[in-house]
Amino acid sequence: LHAKLAQFFRELNRSKEIAAIKRIRSDTGQRGRLLDEPTKGIDSFFKQQFAEILKKLKERGVTIIMVSHDVEFCAKYADLVSMFFDGSVVTTNTPNQFFSRNSFYTTAANRMSRHVFENAVNNEDVIKLCKENL
Repeated sequence: LHAKLAQFFRELNRSKEIAAIKRIRSDTGQRGRLLDEPTKGIDSFFKQQFAEILKKLKERGVTIIMVSHDVEFCAKYADLVSMFFDGSVVTTNTPNQFFSRNSFYTTAANRMSRHVFENAVNNEDVIKLCKENL
């Protein structure tokens, strides 16, 4: 999967999006959606609604690959997170592992709490750990 994701994104542009989705279907046998910066320009209320839509699609067996710089959204809703550099996948991990181990590409919650709590990636993590430990 790691290599296939890297190949999808190396080849990705608007004209190749449909071909990439067809390859997801043929390679995995699942329906797929490729989303490019879907949370750009929307407020937190609509991001939550969008997350619910993604959840319903996932429950119906739809594979979703999303390109995003919205680290907060990815940390909260993604199953896996990858970083691409110069056309290649540099790393892939769960959101918790990816964002808690990254100094630059991480969430605000992790930046503020990393010296107090390990593995706190989003606001909910910080609140939970505060209640348990302070």
